[in-house]
Amino acid sequence: MYLSHLNLTNFRNFINLTVELPNGLTVFHGCNAQGKSTLMEAIYILAIGKSFRANNESEVINWDASNRREGTIIDGRAKTTDSILRIIIGYDSLTRDVPSSNIQQDTLSPITRRHIKINGISQPISELVGQLNAVLFSAEDIDLVTGSPSVRRRYLDILISQIDRNYLRALGTYQHTLIQRNRLLKLISEGRATKEELHFWNQQLVKEGTYVLRKRVSTVETLKELSRKNHKELTGGSEDLSMRYLSSFPIPQDISQIDNVFNSTLEDNYQKDITARVTGYGPQRDDVRLMVNGVNMRKYSSRGQARTIALALRLGEASYITKIRGEQPILLLDDILSELDPTRRSKVMEKALSTDQSIITTTDLSYIKESAVTKASTFQVDNGKLYQQI
Repeated sequence: MYLSHLNLTNFRNFINLTVELPNGLTVFHGCNAQGKSTLMEAIYILAIGKSFRANNESEVINWDASNRREGTIIDGRAKTTDSILRIIIGYDSLTRDVPSSNIQQDTLSPITRRHIKINGISQPISELVGQLNAVLFSAEDIDLVTGSPSVRRRYLDILISQIDRNYLRALGTYQHTLIQRNRLLKLISEGRATKEELHFWNQQLVKEGTYVLRKRVSTVETLKELSRKNHKELTGGSEDLSMRYLSSFPIPQDISQIDNVFNSTLEDNYQKDITARVTGYGPQRDDVRLMVNGVNMRKYSSRGQARTIALALRLGEASYITKIRGEQPILLLDDILSELDPTRRSKVMEKALSTDQSIITTTDLSYIKESAVTKASTFQVDNGKLYQQI
């Protein structure tokens, strides 16, 4: 699979862009703040439906665009082994007339709506994820190691959602149910509801949460071996990476029994939850522990170690998607080469050159070996415009 065409309209500093992308290696280079990461952001949105840069999706809209009636549009076409996939994602300000009701609309903020079409048919975001698989390498990946547990949970959720649409649905239902249960806990603590009302929400949490937990646990079991192998190659075998899923309650060896243990945990700790007014157990409380030679890397890693572990995780993610889907994901390497020493840079480039499609951004072409550059399609990015170099 590879992305063959990308069209952007009023997307950040790209007013109107059309570019054909080949399979193999593509390099976008130029000074900072010219639009290199914006191109990666657009491609990632086609895969995931959400930006990796924006706190609010309205940030992607070019508010100074002269032709506002077009709105903001990301239009991508991809070639798979046996078909062509077209994804169109549009954003409209609610201060403007919103297009007709035949488009699936998803309100993102008080001022922005998102519209998704897949092969001409309006779809919700749950149908988008997994259509175009992509793995993003970015400078912020160090947070996978040193950041909060929510960063590692999000890493797992995005990975699993790309290969299992049922997981994305279960996770969404679980999160909605969790909000309802927490509201009920508050009402019980205020004397406006009874603890017996928790039973219904406990059942729902256990049903959806069990699916989420089983998929996370089994994914970590496979992912840890893939990442461990990559980490050994990156460190010359001098360090041993291990991963362990940390649940808020004991996971039984027989994971088919997770639902019983989860339900018992909720029942046994309802009073604690009422006092705290929040659910203290479940996937929303979990973490992934990353260790090198038995040492907890969240607490004790150097910046170099954390960067190497994050790289091993991303390479493991790409291998995992390939293993399950039978097609390689698109690799998006957003200005990470400057962060790597020559050995790790060489390893990443080796992976990039062996993948169906890799897209790299850099401020300096010297970070990429001349032999690789000669094989790549190279574009200079300058103030929201692309100039292909031959």
